[in-house]
Amino acid sequence: MKLSPSQQLIRIYHRILDRLGLPVDYRHFEFEAQKASLPWSEIADLRIAALSQVLDVSAEEVAGFVEEAEEIEAETDHRVDPDGFTGVGKPMGRTDRITLYAATRVVRPRIAVETGTGAGAAALYLLTAMERNGQGELHSIDISQDRANVGRLVPESLRHRIQFYAGDSLQVLGDALADLECVDLFLHDSRHRYRHMMAEFDWALTHTCGRSLLCSHDVLMGNAWSHFTRRPSVLRSAVVKNFGFCVIQGNDPNNP
Repeated sequence: MKLSPSQQLIRIYHRILDRLGLPVDYRHFEFEAQKASLPWSEIADLRIAALSQVLDVSAEEVAGFVEEAEEIEAETDHRVDPDGFTGVGKPMGRTDRITLYAATRVVRPRIAVETGTGAGAAALYLLTAMERNGQGELHSIDISQDRANVGRLVPESLRHRIQFYAGDSLQVLGDALADLECVDLFLHDSRHRYRHMMAEFDWALTHTCGRSLLCSHDVLMGNAWSHFTRRPSVLRSAVVKNFGFCVIQGNDPNNP
């Protein structure tokens, strides 16, 4: 996409900040430019390779889980109406939901935390993976006042595995979920601003035991993800499209 002179200056300025290791929250045009440059025809193969490498499982196993996720999409596509959920934001895109599902099937989390429930598209995939794993509970947070539509895509058959929380994610994490221990999977999908993302990532690091999975949607909206994944506690990481995931070493080294 062609940028105006002012947009080019903003992009140069943000690149300088990034090289200096300073926080950057990209403008919408920068975010769209990054998405436009993605190798869309290769994403399916990149997903399998990245999940296999980061989670240390075979490509064949990942491919099988991807096929399961594609079946879920076929069953639920008629229910995903982005224009019908303006109060809670658009659902996470299909590509990212499939990546999340496959990762959840591999990791088999007992306890997961999601920030930014929205309509519940991501929760639907995560919970379906938990159901097929035969274990798992999800704590899901959303700040929206439109409580009727928060999580509405989650069917009744999966609601025994989820608990919803209303409020700002940082407040809920520091209050209602402060005593939650040994989180196996953490998904950020709330406020995609550098300091907010870093605060959520830090919470996840202090509430995981041994090696756990940390995921983030919309990682192309700033440089928080690239900064976080340089930390020694992040063992392996990857980005597929607009979805980042990494294996982190939590607080208990005796529980790998």
